[in-house]
Amino acid sequence: MPPKRKNNSPDKRVVKRAKKVMSLEDKMKILDSLRRGEKVVFLAQQYQVNESTIRTIRNNEKEIRETAEQVGVHGKTVKYVRSTNMEKMEDMLYIWIKDKTRQRVPLSSAVIREQALYYFDYLNKEISKTNEKITASKGWFEGFKKRYSLHNVKFSGESASADYKAATEFPKVFKELIAEKGYHASQVFNCDETGLFWKKMPNRTFLTKDENKAAGFKISKDRYTLMLCSNASGTYKCKPLLVYKSENPRALKGKRKDHLPVFWQFNKKAWVTGTIMEDWISKSFMPEVQSFLKTENLDFKVLLLMDNAPSHPKNLSDAHPNLEVLFLPPNTTSLLQPMDQTVISTFKAYYLRRVLKNMIADINRIPAGQVDPTGVVRDYWKTFSILQSILIVQSSWEEVSSYTLNASWRKLWPEIVQDKQSELNAQQIAQQVVEVAKGIEADGFKDMEAAEVVNLINENIDLTPSALVEILDPGHVPDDDDDLGSQEEPPHLSYKTVANTMSLTQEAFELLILNDPIMSRSIKFRHDCEEAMRPYTELQSDLLRRAKQSRVTDFFNKKN
Repeated sequence: MPPKRKNNSPDKRVVKRAKKVMSLEDKMKILDSLRRGEKVVFLAQQYQVNESTIRTIRNNEKEIRETAEQVGVHGKTVKYVRSTNMEKMEDMLYIWIKDKTRQRVPLSSAVIREQALYYFDYLNKEISKTNEKITASKGWFEGFKKRYSLHNVKFSGESASADYKAATEFPKVFKELIAEKGYHASQVFNCDETGLFWKKMPNRTFLTKDENKAAGFKISKDRYTLMLCSNASGTYKCKPLLVYKSENPRALKGKRKDHLPVFWQFNKKAWVTGTIMEDWISKSFMPEVQSFLKTENLDFKVLLLMDNAPSHPKNLSDAHPNLEVLFLPPNTTSLLQPMDQTVISTFKAYYLRRVLKNMIADINRIPAGQVDPTGVVRDYWKTFSILQSILIVQSSWEEVSSYTLNASWRKLWPEIVQDKQSELNAQQIAQQVVEVAKGIEADGFKDMEAAEVVNLINENIDLTPSALVEILDPGHVPDDDDDLGSQEEPPHLSYKTVANTMSLTQEAFELLILNDPIMSRSIKFRHDCEEAMRPYTELQSDLLRRAKQSRVTDFFNKKN
């Protein structure tokens, strides 16, 4: 029997319903209607969708409401809800890509998509205990690149030789621009970000071993992003930009953020964003540089060199009329960027060295014979807060010499390097840290090795899935540094506090003068300290004057 012919007459054709993409706003209205008790069948008719669509929205209520909180209920462009695991996986993948590009490891679309599946599978099995599935398709990859502004990162299988070629050609372009615009070395700046695990010690130390044995959050995984910036002549260092995951850590309670020795910013991932970059340029970098160039009798024009990271928008030059931004070619940071030529590694070595010196200072405060170095170091580390970390950042950045800053331009602009002698390499700097550590009589300090210090300085981040989850999870905030939320106006220093401090200081001066056999030394110490304390002496006088004025005003108000 011949097969039946299809009846294509108009009255027999099956009309396929057009696919309807619902906005987030409509999904929220449906969820609210379901909570009021409205029926699925009624809502399906109202919105002209299948009943299964309404049920799917109901089953995904938690994820939809979380997305609405993030983008707003009127996010009409949101066509679907991205799961928490998907968002975490993409954050983990972004850190992985940044690390690989910093090492100039060529990445292809296929390799990145495979890594995405690996991270997503880990989150499913080990964290959320769910059975979600993704395909990591080419379409997803294109969307991922847009979401994380990865248009400047080279995703290909090309050899690293292409990077060397770009690094060879760029200095000529750079020098032509310098000559054309007439920039002085003091007007040319370079900035670069780096992650700092601010409470992390080399693995050999007992502090790290103790922490690894303990359950729960590992404080050594807590990090913030720093951005360091200085000019080519080495004559000016800008206030560091610091991005932390909390707006108001407990350790900064009562501190005015605009008076910190860093430009304080925050977001839940502690990453620099385009908005943060724009704020830094307009509120910190350009005002600082303008004042500096004025003291140098130089024109207020600035060339800022930076890499083409996703957090550096291409329109940054628009942030100020006196600013020109020049981007390095992709994947040449390690080859050309001045801050990457020992400046950041030197700063991190100085940071670690100052932390160790502070430990030694605490040990030396206890009389000989009564000291337990291990106990002192453990107590110091327990109370070491982000406030102390910020102070060490300031002093470590000040310690980086103008020679180191100037010499870092040797590969890009050798003509302006003043001293042609060789710089200290990472191994030599690490050895200096090791020598300081030998002064601490505690497990893992006296036998610390330079290689461990180099690993810590070079940001060898543990990129295992579990480590990345710890880094990215904003819920993991230690008790002594949790976010206090919005704060009221910080309190002012009282007259009593300042007066008591001055009294204690005077007692210390007198104690030294009475007991030091070399009187000229103690007198010089007192003179230097009094000079340094002048701002507080003036503040004390001002507070006293205002207190007297207030009493007089209150007296006349009572009489009236």
